[in-house]
Amino acid sequence: MKNKLGLLLSLFLLLAFAQLIKISFVQSKEQEIPSINSSFNNKKNITEEKNYREGEVIVKYKNKEKLEEKLENINKGETKKNLTSINKDISERKITLLKSEEKNTDDLIKELKNDENIESVEPNYLREFSFVPDDTYFIPYQWSHLNAGQKIYGTTGTVDADTDITEAWDIEESSATQMIVAVLDSGVFYSHPDLTANMWDGSSCVDEDNSSIVGGCPNHGWDFENDDNDPNDDLGHGTRVASIIGSTSGNSTGIAGISRYNNIKVMALRFGSDVFTEIDGINFAKNNGAKVINGSFSGTGYSNLEKNAIDSFDGIFVAASGNGSGDGVGDNNDILHQYPCDYTSENIICVAASDQNDTLADFSNYSISSVDLAAPGVNIIGIENYPDEDYASGYILGDGTSFATPLVTGTVGLLYAHNPTASTSTIKDSLLKSSDHLANLSGKTVCSRRLNTNKSLLSIINETIPPETCAYPVYRFWSDAKQGHFFTINASEKDFIIANDYSWKYEGVAYKTFRENTLKTTPIYRFWSDAKQHHFFTASALEKNYVIANDHSWTYEGIAYYAYSTQQSETTPVYRFWSDTKQGHFFTSSASEKDFIITNDSSWNYEGIAWYVPIN
Repeated sequence: MKNKLGLLLSLFLLLAFAQLIKISFVQSKEQEIPSINSSFNNKKNITEEKNYREGEVIVKYKNKEKLEEKLENINKGETKKNLTSINKDISERKITLLKSEEKNTDDLIKELKNDENIESVEPNYLREFSFVPDDTYFIPYQWSHLNAGQKIYGTTGTVDADTDITEAWDIEESSATQMIVAVLDSGVFYSHPDLTANMWDGSSCVDEDNSSIVGGCPNHGWDFENDDNDPNDDLGHGTRVASIIGSTSGNSTGIAGISRYNNIKVMALRFGSDVFTEIDGINFAKNNGAKVINGSFSGTGYSNLEKNAIDSFDGIFVAASGNGSGDGVGDNNDILHQYPCDYTSENIICVAASDQNDTLADFSNYSISSVDLAAPGVNIIGIENYPDEDYASGYILGDGTSFATPLVTGTVGLLYAHNPTASTSTIKDSLLKSSDHLANLSGKTVCSRRLNTNKSLLSIINETIPPETCAYPVYRFWSDAKQGHFFTINASEKDFIIANDYSWKYEGVAYKTFRENTLKTTPIYRFWSDAKQHHFFTASALEKNYVIANDHSWTYEGIAYYAYSTQQSETTPVYRFWSDTKQGHFFTSSASEKDFIITNDSSWNYEGIAWYVPIN
């Protein structure tokens, strides 16, 4: 076994308090389940090459009598168009379906549209049934995929408070690239019948140092705690995570994974709940073609080595926000950091847990700075795996951000499967900007987001990333030495200043505004003065240009963020002051703070409204 670093993650993989209810035979539990059509069809067989049935048209006549006359002529043998009427007592609506064995749809339409008795004629367009898999426990237990308001373990859900995965399945392409997703966890019960078909091949693999492994990886991954090729799960956590991502869909067994066509393959990486073996796992995943890593674990220690390993991974690392420090109550990660969630790495997506009614789970950690979005994490079904029990056919319900995270991981895998060469920023933007914005999550995740797999997949397939409509926090600092404030929307800059420049005291979030230009917004320009030891911000391009041309005590640093130059609905003003004695500006979105300064601090001269920002 490799030596471990002293820094241990408070891992136990977010199961410390997780509510686990065994349901080896879940159909025996009393449930109130709405009727749901569980039939499904293969999209390719339905649509064939066209979106209508060739040789068929639907015709609407201007009056019933003319339709009846037409049908009578057909029944007598109207041969010039070789037509057959398929009419089932619908003549009151003056429509009928006409079929021809000899003429195609286009020719039929051309001939029939000239008939003065016909009001309209159109192809018999095809429609598709939404794919709903036949996996045993899909209905009713996988509410994260399809929430019809069913009751699970005593909780009744809200219709459509889900990730729209079943809608994504209707647009998922069977020809999409098979994508490797690494589950860095307690191992995976890779021989389970619901997982075995979707495990990474591993026949040709290299180690964490990119050296060939003799004999390959026949067990679909590696065990970095025991340093061998058998990453079988001895705790159960990794198996549940892997089953949420990669259970075989449509095999009449167990549950369905994220991909309808089983295009996601799970790489099993067992690590020892420490940063040292975690780094080995990250490097192994990187060297063996994984594009996504699931990290359903967290800890309070900041590790540069861990962050560097994640930064070096050319893909997305999906991390759990954490389950709170105790008593089933979630913590604010802005106060008590959890890593790797709270690293500022561009390729990290951090996930909180939401419940069946689209509210944040009681136990879930949250943050408006680092927790990117929520995903279902309450009453989530997965494969049961305990070494000392008969677990081959068992499934289990569990709560935890551990079980929300793989829903996002699987979605990221699905996006990569449809665009394998996409940059990490494209994948991340497609996923986050296509998420659902929910009032229930306000102040809990960045932009109040909850995963929407269907919208994200549409974004990647259509190559149209939605514009950013989400407001991000602007952080405020004060310096006694400089007698001035400093503002930044960049979380990395905020963290760097907190860690390295003690002349600035962090005061919290000043307001929220935009990192990208959106409809009706304007740039906020930023300057710095070495002489004044202050920043200067302006929303006026004229003022910016004047300062650049005429006042060389200020160095232009670029666009800080974007805000509204005029009052919009649901916005609030940002007020601006200037101090001759301090030689700096002061900004606040608080009307009470503005009024207090005007009344009590004559060193500040009120200059008016600088710009407008969204109401928090």
